[in-house]
Amino acid sequence: MMISNAADGQAQNPAPVPSNPPANLKPSMIIVSLGIAVIAVYLILFSSGQRTRPLAPPFVGHSTQLSKTQIVPVLNVSLDNTKNVIWCASFQMAWDRMCKNITQGPAMITGAETWSALLNQESFGDTPPMADESYYAEAGLVAEGVINTINRAMGSKFPGVQVPIFAPEARLVAYSYLEADIHFQYPYFEKPRALPFVEKQGQPVEVAAWGIGQEIDSDNFHRIVEQAKILYSHSVSPGDPLFPPDEFIIDPDSTSSPYQIILARVPSQPTLRQTLEYTLDRASGIRPETQSAADSPSDLYNQPLGMEDNFWVPMLRYRVTHRFTELCGSDKLLILKEGNTGVRIDTYQMIQFKLNQSGAELKSESELLDEAAIPTNYIFDRPFIIIMQWRGQSRPFFVMWVGNSELLSKYDQPILKNS
Repeated sequence: MMISNAADGQAQNPAPVPSNPPANLKPSMIIVSLGIAVIAVYLILFSSGQRTRPLAPPFVGHSTQLSKTQIVPVLNVSLDNTKNVIWCASFQMAWDRMCKNITQGPAMITGAETWSALLNQESFGDTPPMADESYYAEAGLVAEGVINTINRAMGSKFPGVQVPIFAPEARLVAYSYLEADIHFQYPYFEKPRALPFVEKQGQPVEVAAWGIGQEIDSDNFHRIVEQAKILYSHSVSPGDPLFPPDEFIIDPDSTSSPYQIILARVPSQPTLRQTLEYTLDRASGIRPETQSAADSPSDLYNQPLGMEDNFWVPMLRYRVTHRFTELCGSDKLLILKEGNTGVRIDTYQMIQFKLNQSGAELKSESELLDEAAIPTNYIFDRPFIIIMQWRGQSRPFFVMWVGNSELLSKYDQPILKNS
């Protein structure tokens, strides 16, 4: 499946994938405020019982303090599956609005031509992947009152949301804000014991988790299980408890509307976009071109979660700020139409994300998500991908590859034996 971002719905050919940009570029004067991005995804918890150990404080800080996490402006980037890789549509929305209102066509930043081309290629056009009431985007000249326009519109559409204070020396501003709520019809439970999360490298790390399983006793057990849907499951030895599925994709609440969250433990692909496409293909029942139904008769598609199954997902909590150094610096200029002049830009992104057992709430802004039946374990104890999208459409607005435990919720105290 080719993910289509353009308004005409046509699939786009892959662009060259840039290598990771240098992280040592010095900030330049802000002349164009291009990208303040704030992503907040909240899945609020309801616990099945009293927590025996407090959770450690979430990460709060700049991305330079994270050695195993990347925030990327586009999906078509090389994927290091040992790292966390996070993308949100808000930055693309701000870029698109800048192209429409400021450059009046595909934008180009000298010194960042490849990144500019990727952002232009992944444009949403005039149809962002969200309902109109879920986002706001604007761009224009400061001299023409764009900041007042943004403040008035945000105050009306999203009252209570604090709009950033734009740099006084800015000549141009491109801004976007989005939010999306997903609340599970029946909240899941906090796992009584820690979940060992196995990274690609290193020892298992014990983390807090949410979900449902045989260790939970609740009057709502059946309702909770019935809301989940197995979109895809592949097992080398189906029915053998010693060999649980090695690939699976779960929709925790198949009734959520208009937005959907997808959790998938699948093999990483060379790029984040290809991993996303691989996941959405399997979730929609599309097999690889080289595989027929006879090749994998045990694969499951669109099946209910079993009452005897175990389904556990790590919790995530973090607040991270980021600057896209690949797009700004003293050697990088945004080319304007008038007189072919160029101006420097600066970018900024802040992401808040909290994942646990009750639902999902995404907020993001950018200035420039029969007998004894044999139980099946759907345990997200290996790297996995999180996708938030409009249900029924393959146009995500939040994608995160969880490649390690750096941002997973851990307990504040060591796990004790028999705890």
